[in-house]
Amino acid sequence: MPQKRGSGKGSSSGLWFITDVSLRTKIEGAIETISFLYLFGKKFEASSGVAKEIRRVIILYSASIIEAALLFIYKRKGFAMEKLNYTNVYPLPKEYQFESNSVLVLAKQISKSKQDRDLMLDSLLKFFSDKRIIKTSLKERIDRVRNVRNTFHLSKSRKGVQCGVTSVTSSLRAAVNTILAVEAYLEKNR
Repeated sequence: MPQKRGSGKGSSSGLWFITDVSLRTKIEGAIETISFLYLFGKKFEASSGVAKEIRRVIILYSASIIEAALLFIYKRKGFAMEKLNYTNVYPLPKEYQFESNSVLVLAKQISKSKQDRDLMLDSLLKFFSDKRIIKTSLKERIDRVRNVRNTFHLSKSRKGVQCGVTSVTSSLRAAVNTILAVEAYLEKNR
């Protein structure tokens, strides 16, 4: 149920426009966690491995806040993205196969709405950038945050991906700017 500005639990956080109370509470918790980790990380030397991992977690939480805010506006405004599925896939006969590393097929192509689990940060980001809800400069900043977040996969290379204080600051700004963009869009398009 939508809540008025300044009313309800958590409204003092400035996230009043996120009418999903459960989501708003999760975002507020993520912001608290970021604050705690930031202050805790200040106790370690900049070269400390622990400090670097704390910065990585802050960036992870920032990316999660961004993704949650974008998914909220996506659902709230009833946006839809399509994905293509293929059924009844039949390979063409051998005489029509011209490449050794691919197979030509005949298939039925079905366009379906993407489910929540299919909506990743990169697709949401492209969608809202294309709709001009998010400026190109913010999209680029969020992409950098997303790249650092993706280094959480321990099996993936972290080479060339910076995770310093500047990256943390940029990720926090990206999270705040995303929240402000979502708020502005919802205010403008009631």
